[in-house]
Amino acid sequence: MHTGQFIRHPLVTGCPPLWASAWGEDDFGPWVEIVVGDATQRMRWIPPGRFLMGVPKGEEHYDWETVGQREVTIAAGFWLFDTPCTQGFWEAVMGENPSYFKNGESKRRPVEQVSWDDCRKFLDTVNQRLPGLNLGLPGETQWEYACRAGTTGARYAEELDMAWAAVFGWCCGKGIAETQFPKRCPKSTGDS
Repeated sequence: MHTGQFIRHPLVTGCPPLWASAWGEDDFGPWVEIVVGDATQRMRWIPPGRFLMGVPKGEEHYDWETVGQREVTIAAGFWLFDTPCTQGFWEAVMGENPSYFKNGESKRRPVEQVSWDDCRKFLDTVNQRLPGLNLGLPGETQWEYACRAGTTGARYAEELDMAWAAVFGWCCGKGIAETQFPKRCPKSTGDS
């Protein structure tokens, strides 16, 4: 749940951050893009607000009495990648692609086979190349707030089952899980 009817964001002044190569606002809200080499990454503005963090009543595999939910306030908005970091963006920043799953479209796939330390080095390198960005990994509270996107259920799409997982990019086969970008995504209105 977001508080207030008008949410102020950094782009309302008409001046994007100095590190942004492009910026705007669409049906999903404010966005900026950053460019490193030939790779572009879009980020979305996550406004401040309040939400219920934790496990909703009725969530499978959890004992609500011991886990439960609590109201949390996000006092300041923040920028967050709108997709997982792609292999192409990682390679543009770090000069190599450590991923196991590579093919003709690998630059669009999420990077994998990276450690926490690798991610810290990646963030340091991006921040050196784009002064003022101060990119970091989201904390648990920021991540859950952004993922819930104003919803209150156990998942952002209550009727989501594993058959839909392939539509959202998770594909499994031959015992090895492989991430891919979906060929098409259903619209939030329920269209498929």
